[in-house]
Amino acid sequence: MPKNPNSPKIRASKMNVPWSFGKSPTELGYPLRNIMIYRALPKKNPVLKKGDYLTLSLKFAKGHAQHMAITEEEDQIVVSAFLPAEDVIGARNPGEYRYNGRGEFRKVVPLYLAIPPLGDLSRIRRASSERVASQYLKAPNP
Repeated sequence: MPKNPNSPKIRASKMNVPWSFGKSPTELGYPLRNIMIYRALPKKNPVLKKGDYLTLSLKFAKGHAQHMAITEEEDQIVVSAFLPAEDVIGARNPGEYRYNGRGEFRKVVPLYLAIPPLGDLSRIRRASSERVASQYLKAPNP
């Protein structure tokens, strides 16, 4: 374990995305333009907002969706999205990120649905992104 938890040498996930508090991977030399992220969101409002926490771990997002379905007693979905690397910044804990883009980001792909009372998790089948969005999310994309 590195002595300084804020060291950019800490690597978040197997993709070797650099992490440093308050900085984007682009600022730290990450060579790709986009990053695949995951997030648990309420099913009724599946959009990323500035300041939302993000993760590079599908397993973490699934666990968070289950937890939120149980504690908030409402359906949660796990979504993925390709975000521009400059719109992702390091959060306080190593390996955590925040969305720092302009406005809301609606082009998310639903992967899993967690439902109360026990947080049961089921995979959402993807036939086409438009059909999935209309069937599961009921949220128009701009």
